[in-house]
Amino acid sequence: MDQNNTENNSEMSPHTVAIVSHLTVFGLIYAMVKNQTHKSELGAFYIRQTLGITLLGVAGYLLKGSFGSLGQTSGSIFHIAMVVFWVISFINALKGEQKIVPLLGEYFQDWFKSV
Repeated sequence: MDQNNTENNSEMSPHTVAIVSHLTVFGLIYAMVKNQTHKSELGAFYIRQTLGITLLGVAGYLLKGSFGSLGQTSGSIFHIAMVVFWVISFINALKGEQKIVPLLGEYFQDWFKSV
């Protein structure tokens, strides 16, 4: 087997990168590494969306531990939003369509444009 075929077999399609980026933080990191090697707009788009959704979840976790009942309520809202945004993003990634998540998707694309 020649070396070019071996390298091509280790590549992930942009569609696969988009899907894998949604599969836990480890999937996100793996997708980021793979997309750095073979950049694709679809992969980068969903890496940015998923990174933003993940950070939204972290913010919710931090809020739940702070500010008493206000933090609990705010943190719960962040977590519900995270789950809804993740489902929307994952479904669109499965379809191979670049659709931003509501409310924050444009910001995620702008904030993480270097990814």
